[in-house]
Amino acid sequence: MDDQVSEIFEQLNQICEQYKKEVPGRRHAWPKSIKDRILALQRAGVGAPQIAKRVPVPYATIMSWAIAEKKSGGFLPVKVVKAKRSPTVTVRGARDLGGASRTKTESLTVTVVTPEGFRIEGLPVTEAMSWLRGSRGA
Repeated sequence: MDDQVSEIFEQLNQICEQYKKEVPGRRHAWPKSIKDRILALQRAGVGAPQIAKRVPVPYATIMSWAIAEKKSGGFLPVKVVKAKRSPTVTVRGARDLGGASRTKTESLTVTVVTPEGFRIEGLPVTEAMSWLRGSRGA
């Protein structure tokens, strides 16, 4: 496991231990700090069974959080900064489109620099296409 995932597991165990000492009883709402870290682990590719084995949060709770996040769509990390360039569009990961994998665009990201100089980075291709379709009528 990479260092970031290990660090999140370490933080989770410390927070959970402290929380269980401070909040008596078995049925309680988990704090946002725990939920956010567990969801970050899942986004990093760690499965719910593995998380449940390493932290004292039940598997069913972890799955309910993951399902709720998926239904809400969650927020995508998109960075918008003012840039001093001409309008451009960059697609990263295009080499993955060769041959039979042409339909696998999930790993592609788009960087758009608008004529006003705003730069939008890290937008998945599928989200960019959806955004463009929605902005046509505007």
